[in-house]
Amino acid sequence: MALTKIQAEGVNLADTFAFTGTVSGAGGLVKLASTTISSAVAQIAFDSSVITSTYDTYHVIFSGITSINSNDDIGMRASVDNGSNIISSVGNMHYSALTGSDNGRAYNRNWNVMGDDTEEDGTQEAGVTGMFTIFRANSTSHYKQVIGWGMTENSGTGGAYYGYRAYSVIPTSSALNYIKIFSVEGNNLDSGKATVFGVAT
Repeated sequence: MALTKIQAEGVNLADTFAFTGTVSGAGGLVKLASTTISSAVAQIAFDSSVITSTYDTYHVIFSGITSINSNDDIGMRASVDNGSNIISSVGNMHYSALTGSDNGRAYNRNWNVMGDDTEEDGTQEAGVTGMFTIFRANSTSHYKQVIGWGMTENSGTGGAYYGYRAYSVIPTSSALNYIKIFSVEGNNLDSGKATVFGVAT
């Protein structure tokens, strides 16, 4: 097929474009899947139909995730065998109050922290909201690195919101093909949404 060159002034990017086929050479986030909790579930999981060899970096945005119990920690773990065996991470997190001077850190967490001591009332407090990115997900020679941010109302503190910065390593040199969002205490999640994107380069 002959190559057709279009001058820049010949394209109005304010128009709506419908692409068919595969568009290559364009980086950015590619939406892969989204899950909204409508009734209590054990976890939000994205399996090997979503976490594939297509992308080496995955970005997850989550909002309003709550557990059925107050004071639960919400986190993420991953697997290389589609969830049959879940890998314990090595990580830490830093927290700070949005109002006041309370701040600190916690270490030796075996999950990637999304939010700690979360309030269960999703109507008023909106659960835990934030994002995390998994790097080198497809590597067969390197461990995986995860960097994330979250915010939630601390359970029982009447409007005291906290922000979290979390860093973790998933200690496997096998390619990931499964990630899950869960209550560390083992309780069901009863509201919220999570969307996973592949990062195109």
